[in-house]
Amino acid sequence: MKKTLFFFLLLTFLPFASVLRAQAPQAVTLQSVLRDAAGRLVANRNVSVLISLRRGSNTGTVVYSETHTPTTNQNGLYTVFFGRGTAVTGTFASIDWAQGPYYATVEADPNGGSNYTLTVSHPIVSVPYALYADQTKEMQVLAYSNDTLYLRGGNTTTWVYLPAGGGGGGCVPTCGKVDTIRHQLDSLINLSCIATVHYVTQSACDSFTWPVNGQKYLVSGTYTYTHARGNAKGCDSIEMMMLTINRSSHNVEKQNVTGFLTWHGTTRSTSGTYTYSYNNSYSCPSVDTLKLIVNTAGSLPGEFSVSATKKIRFSKGNLQHQASSGKWRFAEHQYDAIKDLYGNTNMGQTNTYYHDLFGWGTSGYQNLADPLNYYYRAWDNNSGETGNGFNRYGYGPSTNMIDKNLTGASDINDWGVPNAISNGGLQTGKWRVLTSAEWNYLFMTRSVNVGRFCFAQIMHIQWLRGDGAVNNADYTQNGIILLPDNFVYPAGVSALNNLNNWDYGWYTDNPISLDGWAALEAAGAVFLPAAGFRIGTTVYSPNSYGRYWSSTFIDAYYSYSVFFHNTSPTRYHLMPQASTYNEGSWSIWPDNNPSSGRWTHSYWNSRRCYGMSVRLVQDIQ
Repeated sequence: MKKTLFFFLLLTFLPFASVLRAQAPQAVTLQSVLRDAAGRLVANRNVSVLISLRRGSNTGTVVYSETHTPTTNQNGLYTVFFGRGTAVTGTFASIDWAQGPYYATVEADPNGGSNYTLTVSHPIVSVPYALYADQTKEMQVLAYSNDTLYLRGGNTTTWVYLPAGGGGGGCVPTCGKVDTIRHQLDSLINLSCIATVHYVTQSACDSFTWPVNGQKYLVSGTYTYTHARGNAKGCDSIEMMMLTINRSSHNVEKQNVTGFLTWHGTTRSTSGTYTYSYNNSYSCPSVDTLKLIVNTAGSLPGEFSVSATKKIRFSKGNLQHQASSGKWRFAEHQYDAIKDLYGNTNMGQTNTYYHDLFGWGTSGYQNLADPLNYYYRAWDNNSGETGNGFNRYGYGPSTNMIDKNLTGASDINDWGVPNAISNGGLQTGKWRVLTSAEWNYLFMTRSVNVGRFCFAQIMHIQWLRGDGAVNNADYTQNGIILLPDNFVYPAGVSALNNLNNWDYGWYTDNPISLDGWAALEAAGAVFLPAAGFRIGTTVYSPNSYGRYWSSTFIDAYYSYSVFFHNTSPTRYHLMPQASTYNEGSWSIWPDNNPSSGRWTHSYWNSRRCYGMSVRLVQDIQ
């Protein structure tokens, strides 16, 4: 018995599919998922579609085109019949499918007009044979009988025996494949053997692994997989997945605030990195990250590197103290310095005037673990030796302590740690003094945009006394300007002179008006006034010498400080004294014995009992 099979073809024009039977319809089904330029589904919307059939390439001659106005469903899917739209170019019936290759170009306007902004083009990799046969009136017949396959031409009655040469049931060595071919034909001979297509919509967060084929997909799209002879009738089964990949949110936010910040319902008052986990609008697990810098009130805007990994901000002015009330505050202006009037020359617990020159480690708190820490009060002014070899003047941690600097267990002697500064946030533990290594890095090592420092004088200011009264309404204050790492000159401000010259700077190099200084300060600049230094109750060299404590000890007599000053003939030096006994590249004085061939770090200026300026800082990273 001879069985006869009429060919049919499952034709896929990506992104559309159609099943063509022996009786060819003059149309092809097109299904597509429409997304906008950002990859979002265009769902539940009336859209316009222009379909063009091009010969030779995706830019070839348009042999036929037509328009449709379908409506997408909730998954962005629409269906049209190519061949039944409104013709624009040519006619569908006149397409000569034998003259390919052909490319289908689908253009869409998601707003339903004729502004086609979304375009996709695909080659038609299989000729729609049923349509071709419908044109030529040719139909080929495939049949088999026993172990012989037969193929008959479209309009002829001649049979071709397969394998070739084995006609009439004969066989050649390759005819062993007939069993396999017969098995394939068994599923095709039944005309109801139509490949099934299973559609599924799927959404996922960030990626999706399709169980059908085990592949992982990272982007939205329409994907297909064919199971050969996979359905119940032994025909092909096609899985089609319309996948939407939604993205988890990973937002990083930087905030620089004063005092506190309420973020996702939680109030943060400490600098740090914080995270918040939640499900976003796509129900995807998401994390927001906050990099928070909390500035205490009283800090300046400029950021300064004091090591390769740490930055600080300076306080708004030099530290001041009122002995009678125990009140601590920052000077109202960076250029304010009390110098030798009232406060600094009237040291004592009942002094109602403010003073701003302090012995080393005189925070007002005694380290109870250090019995040799005799002088810790801010008004202490004893300048004589105690006779004890571990703390010759009684100021700050003794050298027999584990923490000899104003750090660690001895940070209670650091002015900024135990005290709540009235205009500096009124919280303890918010401020500190720089170490000698940090002063050194600040002046000599850090990478900067413009320069690190220069000598300067601020003109026409008011000199305020310790009691707050004006001593001089038209005063010039000398000092040093520090520029932040990423400093940019403000508009209208001239470039500063003689930057980074630590040996031959002059205060008069940079005379700056109050308006000019206001602009520089807003851009992050810091001014260290030359406030002099105190021995007992006598102030020396105000507006000429500037001395600023570090937290680092040298020995039982001395601690490191920054020192800039005026020496004959009116030449200015910067003497940070922030390294070792051998000051290295810093400007230093030769001792009085040239024959010794050595250099000194001018210890006499760093005695712990001397009153010097304190400028506190706040860590920002």
